[in-house]
Amino acid sequence: MRALSHLDQVAFADLCSKAFDAQFDQRFPANGNFVRQKRGNKEYFYYKGYERAADGVPGKHKLIYVGPADDPEVQRRVENFGRNKDLYRTRRELAGKLRHSGLPAPSPIEGRILEAFASVDAWSRVVLVGTLAYQSYSGPLAALLGEAEYRTQDADFAEFFVPAVQDMIDLPALLQTVDPTFEPVFHPAEATVPVGFRNRMGYKVELLVPSKGGASAVYPSRVMANMGAQALKYLEFLVKDPVRSVALYDAGIPVMVPAPERFAVHKLIVTCLRASHDQAKVAKDIAQCGAIIDAKRLAGMTIDLGLAWTDAHGRGPKWRRFLALGAARLSDDRRAALEEGIRKLAQVEGKDPAPLIPWLARPGG
Repeated sequence: MRALSHLDQVAFADLCSKAFDAQFDQRFPANGNFVRQKRGNKEYFYYKGYERAADGVPGKHKLIYVGPADDPEVQRRVENFGRNKDLYRTRRELAGKLRHSGLPAPSPIEGRILEAFASVDAWSRVVLVGTLAYQSYSGPLAALLGEAEYRTQDADFAEFFVPAVQDMIDLPALLQTVDPTFEPVFHPAEATVPVGFRNRMGYKVELLVPSKGGASAVYPSRVMANMGAQALKYLEFLVKDPVRSVALYDAGIPVMVPAPERFAVHKLIVTCLRASHDQAKVAKDIAQCGAIIDAKRLAGMTIDLGLAWTDAHGRGPKWRRFLALGAARLSDDRRAALEEGIRKLAQVEGKDPAPLIPWLARPGG
């Protein structure tokens, strides 16, 4: 694994900032303004504007959720509203430079799907997960991840909690702008509402949601109109505190993805949920987890892995059993790097690391 050069790290950070700024200004016309509203004990920014009617006179007023008022990035964009220009050429040059340096880029169909989601501000309501999320980690991790682990035939999006009422997204219409051959896909246990779409080439777009327990395999979507979302256990852990990144398609598409260390630890759990005939997916899970561990070790940030591990470890016996089984599939050096992170965190917190490290109890561990 090779670390990104300092220049590439700076270029990625600049592109990420510019991509999100461009998306922000595109969402909010100049005929409105930003207001603060309190919900519970927390303040949020909203955009207050109006839609013009067909004859050009003012139409109905609208209130759009922007983000937490204490988020520095949201504050900065609100302050700079109207001053940010869509510097497409600059972004395109930065994205091209990063692609030339070897950072992975999505395929055309993947790029167009992500571009469509960004155009409706889906990232305030969903997180990109799965292999497409992994593909976007080279920049945030400042390291080139293995190319063999980032190709896929589906795009997975997970809903997360939204502290405001927003307009629902018309996913069928959105995907029709990408490829008119996208058709609904239904969960085997629930045929009344689609949980995704598939085009004629077999590329799938699927909607996921953290399971709240119970027998239901599909929940009504809180984000997409007339859609369902497949309920998955352990997903809430993955999408907690997502981070910003950029998919290197065209001039760079802003995306929200799980924190890399949570992605890695979640993969250890997922390997235990795979069916016996899914060994190729298990190998891919472990390869992606291992690559993130390598990148964290290269950056001297294994303590991030310790934070994610201890969070999952503290969630119950089943979590601990799956973590132990998943970690047993790692190579010795990667398990040692994970252990290093756990020990560093335990030292900072003044705790005994031994109860957190299951392989210490096994001979040869």
